[in-house]
Amino acid sequence: MALRIARGLFRLWLVLSVLWIELSVYILEPTTYRLPWLWRGAKFTYSTPTKAKEQFDLSRTQAQLSEDVTEALKREIERLKISDKSAADERLQALSADRDELLASMTEGYEQAKQKARIAWLITLVPPAGMLVLGLCAAWIFRGFRPAAPKG
Repeated sequence: MALRIARGLFRLWLVLSVLWIELSVYILEPTTYRLPWLWRGAKFTYSTPTKAKEQFDLSRTQAQLSEDVTEALKREIERLKISDKSAADERLQALSADRDELLASMTEGYEQAKQKARIAWLITLVPPAGMLVLGLCAAWIFRGFRPAAPKG
């Protein structure tokens, strides 16, 4: 009898866990669950004043990302010098000031996405795991109340 109850409770836990995970993914949307730091780096695309597109790999270190942004700004400055030499100096100063703002914006957006993914995974997996641990603890406690097997 006890074995059937344990099997039935395990099946109940399994069904409720699957339903919980499906509901969590449906509500939080599948794109929330991306873990870019595990299998691929997130990309940040920036459109420059000359309408060129620059893409940055956010999985790189802060120093490497800073170098990438500096190189992209140098390329943009060269494009500005070619297209309009008179306004190049003014834009050069503006772009240099934008560098730190751009870096902060990229890293802030990436950190927000990572935090959102962490929370989504926790909301999805912690309740079923907690229910399993609680069920195993209850089973262990109730096994302690079984009558002792007769000796001899």
